[in-house]
Amino acid sequence: MIKKLIILVLVGALTLGTGCTKKEDSTGPLGDRAEENVEQDENGLEEDGTVIEETEELEEKQLEKVDLYPFLDESIGLYGYINSKGETIIEPQFEGAGDFSYTDGFAIVSDENYNMNYINEEGEYLLEGFKYENIGYPIACLMTFTDETYTFGVVDLKGNTILPQEYQSINVYMDGSMVICKDGKYGMTDGKGKFIVEPEYDQIFWSPSGIIIESKGKFGLLDKKGKKVLPLKFYDVALLNDDLIGFKDKSGKYAMYNYKGKKLSDHAYDYMNGYGRSIIEVSKDGTWGYLNEDGTVAVDIKYGQLDINVLDSQYVQVKIDEKYGIMDIKGEFLLEPKYDNIFPGINNDGTLNKQCFIVK
Repeated sequence: MIKKLIILVLVGALTLGTGCTKKEDSTGPLGDRAEENVEQDENGLEEDGTVIEETEELEEKQLEKVDLYPFLDESIGLYGYINSKGETIIEPQFEGAGDFSYTDGFAIVSDENYNMNYINEEGEYLLEGFKYENIGYPIACLMTFTDETYTFGVVDLKGNTILPQEYQSINVYMDGSMVICKDGKYGMTDGKGKFIVEPEYDQIFWSPSGIIIESKGKFGLLDKKGKKVLPLKFYDVALLNDDLIGFKDKSGKYAMYNYKGKKLSDHAYDYMNGYGRSIIEVSKDGTWGYLNEDGTVAVDIKYGQLDINVLDSQYVQVKIDEKYGIMDIKGEFLLEPKYDNIFPGINNDGTLNKQCFIVK
């Protein structure tokens, strides 16, 4: 019984992640770059701030462990919850029961028909009645739901319908924005279900600062209200950070833009990546360097390799003429590039130990 509940949850999660088509066909150029960002929209979702306040309260509990665990009462074949002392906190009454989520303090349970609902730590239901065969975990106080048709809708924590069950996929973000797919086309709504972007694009990617759109292999940019910032004229996109984006033009080269549409560098780069830093890694004709966030050169683009994977955020391993060295992100060398291999010393907190290296 519990196995079926878990399968239903997993199937729903996988379906939400695959979009309108089969998984192998649906990711597109943005698929490997997509990362959810948990910043709140500065304008909020409700005039009285209700949704934002409720979401912030949930976020405060993210690191709190919920001391409740499902158990099966074999004498009646139903699940309840006990604490770490073995005390029954919620009496056995569920056909299926999942773990409590550390991020929101809710657990998913099912009735004898395998319809789902949520309970809080007191065993109180979030929704009135078991109406849904499959529901997603609450994000920004919104939950997706579906059934055997695998069409999706959205309800709020009070069970009010925000989006009807008529979409092929729905992805909810932490500011309440929702990217939807209907009839093979993507659009976007706000947290009340009002359309910001009509479903007319082949792909949409949400970011905290704007909305990336794709149609017929061309990419463009909208602002958070759906107003066009950059037209559909670019051939690829690189997500650099919350404020910057790279676009490839017909020459096959990337330039750096901000989300207001301002071009900050020339279309001169074969590759761009932000790695969550304040500077942007770029390559040009087989050599590597860094740009500042205003598009100026931070570290000369002349190195055969820049490897940041094993070092902390302030240092890189560089390669010049087949020899390795250690350089900071301002271009100053900590170790000159004269070694065949460098293995950095790492402190207990994961940062670089600048006094200890193993070299060959």
